[in-house]
Amino acid sequence: MRILKQSKGIGLFSVLYLCCVLLATISCSTDENELKPEPEQKYTLTLSINPENGGEVSGEGEYLEGKEVSVMASPGEYYKFINWLDEESNIVSEDSSFTFTMPDHNVTLTAELDKSLKYKIHFIDVGQGDAILITTHEKVLLVDGGWRTSNVAGYLSQQGIDEIDYVIATHPHADHIGGLIEVFNTYTIGEVIDPGVNHTTINYNDYLTAIDENDIPYTEGKKGMQRDLGKDAYFEILHPPDPIPNYSNSYLNNVSVVARVTLGEITVMLTGDIEKEGEADLVAATENLSAHILKVAHHGSHSSSTMEFLEAVEPEISIIMCGQNNQYGHPHQQTLDNLNDIGTEIYRTDIHGHIIINIFENEYEVITQNN
Repeated sequence: MRILKQSKGIGLFSVLYLCCVLLATISCSTDENELKPEPEQKYTLTLSINPENGGEVSGEGEYLEGKEVSVMASPGEYYKFINWLDEESNIVSEDSSFTFTMPDHNVTLTAELDKSLKYKIHFIDVGQGDAILITTHEKVLLVDGGWRTSNVAGYLSQQGIDEIDYVIATHPHADHIGGLIEVFNTYTIGEVIDPGVNHTTINYNDYLTAIDENDIPYTEGKKGMQRDLGKDAYFEILHPPDPIPNYSNSYLNNVSVVARVTLGEITVMLTGDIEKEGEADLVAATENLSAHILKVAHHGSHSSSTMEFLEAVEPEISIIMCGQNNQYGHPHQQTLDNLNDIGTEIYRTDIHGHIIINIFENEYEVITQNN
């Protein structure tokens, strides 16, 4: 009887134990289900640009709520960034690149651009030399080409240039015409203009050969000549006169072709390597020398940039094209002092690298390679 009662007792406890285990299992399973997180919601960021062919935007995708998201608009050539707009045309940012926190809904942003960029000037860093590219919607002008090793032809290719309407070789020194030889052998050239003076160097001979072999039209540049660069744009040659004066010092420098380029409401004075004698002739013979932008003559040498000439030009900004730690010590301190005295803003290729000026309707901006 005891055994029978004991057996019944063990059975009861077993049932109770199993019930407890089952309840615990159900409870744990319920807790696990309650603790399991809901799937995180991602929201879509859609970007566009107006006009559609005006450039590129980046940053589009799906993001979690609270995620820091960076977007950027990269306007194409001749376009200027204005602002980012949301779906209701509210201004979100006036910076072409900005960061925001992703909200709990989809976002659509549009980068608004303005096709007000009319002209571009590239002061190409070729070390101790000159090379200047000017583009409008219709025409391309190249002034000088740096050294033979400067690879100006490669720079032009990077800018999407396939033909050049006008090339001005200001004078026959190697740091101005050397790179033009490859340019002549690579691109279709509409016309070459130079002062028409000879030089007894291999570079100059190869320069003439390239013009001849590529059947490039050639013109001696003289004061009074003018060429069209498209709507509201042209250049006029201010120097040398005809006949060319018999300069006693630095003859080849002083006969440099000096051109004033008009780009809408902005004017640019390109001076080659003209020195004091040539500057004096310009001041005496030219009624209006004023320009917004000046390419400082002869790499900033004290042989040029007299106060009389600088005061006649009265530039807002001045570009000095020279090489880092060059053997001539350019730019000379006297030139820098003169430029500072007239209150012009100074940019230098030895410091800033390539210097690009974007010209809009009636204003311009300066962009430098090295900030």
